[in-house]
Amino acid sequence: MPRNHILVGTLPVIWRRFLVQRALTTNIIVTLPQFASQSMTLRAIALAAVLAP
Repeated sequence: MPRNHILVGTLPVIWRRFLVQRALTTNIIVTLPQFASQSMTLRAIALAAVLAP
């Protein structure tokens, strides 16, 4: 029982971290076209940031 409780406690932390990571990536992809009109260099940097592991 205690071991199961620890697992349930750590799961939301991992899930929240995954969601934050996904939200940041989506945010970069959404804002990318807005920056694209301003500068090609900025687009290249943003694209590199998204594709970088």
